Amino acid sequence: MKRKILYVIIFLGVIFFVDFIVGYLSKRLISKVPDIGASQTNCVQALCHRKASLLVLGQSTAVRHYDTRILADSLRLSVYNAGWDGHNIRYSAMVFYSFLQRCKPKIVCIDLYPEQLNSVKNDAMNDLYPFYGLSHVADSILENSIIGSQKYKLCSNLYRYNNTWQWLLYAYCKKETDKYNGFRPLEAIKNESVNIKKIDNEGIDIDKENLYYLDNIVHKCKEEKINLFFSISPSLIVANHSDYISWIHSYSKKNDVELIDLSHDQRFLKNTFLFHDYIHLNCKGAVLFSQIIVDHIRQSMKKASQ
Repeated sequence: MKRKILYVIIFLGVIFFVDFIVGYLSKRLISKVPDIGASQTNCVQALCHRKASLLVLGQSTAVRHYDTRILADSLRLSVYNAGWDGHNIRYSAMVFYSFLQRCKPKIVCIDLYPEQLNSVKNDAMNDLYPFYGLSHVADSILENSIIGSQKYKLCSNLYRYNNTWQWLLYAYCKKETDKYNGFRPLEAIKNESVNIKKIDNEGIDIDKENLYYLDNIVHKCKEEKINLFFSISPSLIVANHSDYISWIHSYSKKNDVELIDLSHDQRFLKNTFLFHDYIHLNCKGAVLFSQIIVDHIRQSMKKASQ
C-alpha cells in the first residue's frame, strides 16, 4: 500500500515538473518569438512590443484592408495594424490597453465588422490562451471571457500550450520577418463567380459585454485625447437595409466619433476586381481603401486645427 502511494506521489511529481517546464519554456519562447507576420506573432507584437502613432484594430477586414505602407507614407506617422481574423472587440480592447502601457497613439482606427460586436459565441478567444500572462491588462479582459471549467483547465500549462509548439517552431525556423507592420495583404485574385450579392435586411444582435468594451475604448480615447475613427469596409454582400449600419451611425453620432462608411461605396462596388472574396478586398482594393482613409483623417485633422 505504501509503495502504491509512493508511486502515485512520484507520478504526480513528474506531471507537475513537466507542466512547469512546458510553461516556463513556452512563455519565454512566445515572448521572444520572431516577428514573421503570422497571426500569432502579430498578437505577441501587439500585446508586448510594438509602439505606433496610428493603431489599427478590428477583425480580418482591418488586417486585410488597412495598408500600413500607404498610411505611414501619407500621414508621416508610424503605423501598426493589430487586426486579427475572427476576433471580436474584446481582443481589440486587449491590444488597445496593452498599447497604452507602452505609448499613447495619436490616432486609433477600428474597422467595425458586425462580428466585432454581435452576441454569437466566439470560440476564437481560445486562440488567446497561450498569450495569457504576457500583459496584465490583457489578462484581466481574457479572465472575464473565460467561463466554467476553462478557468481550472488553464491552470495547466500542458493544456494552455497544447497547440502552441507547431507555430512556434515555424516562427523560429522561418528566416523572413514582417515587412508590413501587421498588414496582411491578399492576392489580387478573385473568383469570377463572386459578384454583388443582395440581401433584404442585415439584422443586429449587439452583445452587452462587447458593447461595454467598445464604450471603454471610446471613453478612454476621449480622456487621453486620442483621435478615434470607426470604419465600415466595403462588401459584395449588399443589404437593402442594414440595422447594424444604422446602429453604428447612431452610436458614432452619439459618441462624437467620426465614421467612415464605405459599405456602399461605388468606387468598390463598380469595380469588383478589387475584391478577393465577398468580404475582403485584395491588395489593390486595400490601396484604394487606405487612400480613402488617409483623406478622411487629413480632413478631420485639418478641421480640428482650425
